[in-house]
Amino acid sequence: MKYIPNLLLPILLLAFACNNNTGEKSDNDVTEDPLELVASAEKIFHLNDSTAPTSTCFQFVPELNDYLMLNEFTNEIIFYDYDNGSIVNKIHFPAQGPNGIGKKGLSFLYANKDSIFISNSWTNKIFLFDEKGIYKNSYLLEREGLEEGFMTGKDNLMFLMNGTLYIPAGMTGALLDDNTALKNFYKLDLTTGNFSKEYNRPDIYNNGNWGANCMMDFSYSAVNRKDDFIIRSFPIDANIYVYQNDQLIEKHQVKSQFFDAVPPMSMNRDKVMDWKESVVYDYSTSHYYNIIYDEYRDVYYRLTLLGNTIDEISNPEIQYDQEFTIMVLDDKFKVLGETKFQRNKYLVYNTFVNENGLHIQLNPKNYTDENQMEFEVLSFTRNLL
Repeated sequence: MKYIPNLLLPILLLAFACNNNTGEKSDNDVTEDPLELVASAEKIFHLNDSTAPTSTCFQFVPELNDYLMLNEFTNEIIFYDYDNGSIVNKIHFPAQGPNGIGKKGLSFLYANKDSIFISNSWTNKIFLFDEKGIYKNSYLLEREGLEEGFMTGKDNLMFLMNGTLYIPAGMTGALLDDNTALKNFYKLDLTTGNFSKEYNRPDIYNNGNWGANCMMDFSYSAVNRKDDFIIRSFPIDANIYVYQNDQLIEKHQVKSQFFDAVPPMSMNRDKVMDWKESVVYDYSTSHYYNIIYDEYRDVYYRLTLLGNTIDEISNPEIQYDQEFTIMVLDDKFKVLGETKFQRNKYLVYNTFVNENGLHIQLNPKNYTDENQMEFEVLSFTRNLL
């Protein structure tokens, strides 16, 4: 987490006192009987001396009924059996050598026992291994200058669809005449090994300057394999975008009831913004976050992060811990309800779905047992209509 020296905070906070956008509600097209998400169970995974309760990459694999996480310290993917919470497998990957994946900027995708993809955002390279950790192939993205690079991990994961690997891409700080020209995905054709850049940002990105830290430039995606949909969500945009066969087929306005339009940091698109001031903007501005598809209930979860007040950012006990909301959307993207969650209790970036519900990790600093990793399982307050 980025740190702002306390001596700088008063100056920076005054500059953004007018930009805070937190608690005011706006009208929204919500169903007449809104549902809420409530904790219905707890799920515990057991740690050992070499595993940690946090990581840069996670995945639940229904076919295995396993929860997988990357151990950055040992270059391993750890497999936890969902039912008993114990470690059932580890796959180690070399950090150095001809097939070395490195030690930083790593993310993974478990596709099947023969195809485990590792991405390195520092080298823009994709590695392919099998379940025994045997190297099979690698793919290097050749890029120049300010061209987008990989941006994978946590809430921005790779996915495989119709034989093509989709890799999230991120801007590198360039200010362009047309910011919509920046792409959000690299597609890797696994047959030819060729990369292509796809999926522009929406027009709203040309309406202002969104800061220097790229937090507002992320693109979040959900994959609905039943309908062959890729659904895209952007931090500054109330709309979500539905793609099929890489073509935009629908756009839906899905607004939070807890904040209005996301304001730009500045209307001057040519201004190079200070990164420290941008941190304050990022955490004081309510915005949209991840989107998740629940194949078991055929609904979507759209998450938002609520901006902290200036006093909260000044408070070292709070600073960048934010309240958040989860919106539940039906299969037609109608809002069924939106639930607000308290700060400090959860790690909002670590979520997964299975037949039991939406899982969200509890904050490790609140654990009573340091040898376990804890999740809350969220369920609906009423049955879906």
